[in-house]
Amino acid sequence: FPDFFLHAHATGAGAYRAIFSSDERDFGGQERVSMDYLYHTVEKKDLGLGLEVYIPCRTCVVFQKVE
Repeated sequence: FPDFFLHAHATGAGAYRAIFSSDERDFGGQERVSMDYLYHTVEKKDLGLGLEVYIPCRTCVVFQKVE
């Protein structure tokens, strides 16, 4: 999903970084998710507050808010 919308209502506006991705080489992945990239929340008219993220097929990604 190239522009998957991940809701951030519970955690709030700000910047987020991936802290875990099952797409890392250690887990047999292809490292398509950057662990250094900062994702910033956006407000979408129909969806509300969230992040637009890239999540490869059959992949788990965990994001953490950066203070």
